Amino acid sequence: GFCASPILTEDGIIYAWDTAGACHLIRRGRKFAKIRTNELGEGVRASPAFAGGRIYVRGERRLFCIGEK
Repeated sequence: GFCASPILTEDGIIYAWDTAGACHLIRRGRKFAKIRTNELGEGVRASPAFAGGRIYVRGERRLFCIGEK
């Protein structure tokens, strides 16, 4: 199941975190096109925030910052 809101980026990629902590990347378009799934390692219920080229995700126990240094 999903609790967090999906996010559509400017490059047409949808980021959708499920409650188990997997992030599903899907390309926007007429046909379903899943790019990949990345596991976070803990559940996610809050919507992520995108800022400064990074993604901030609140897990069940930790706050994650995903991006390049």
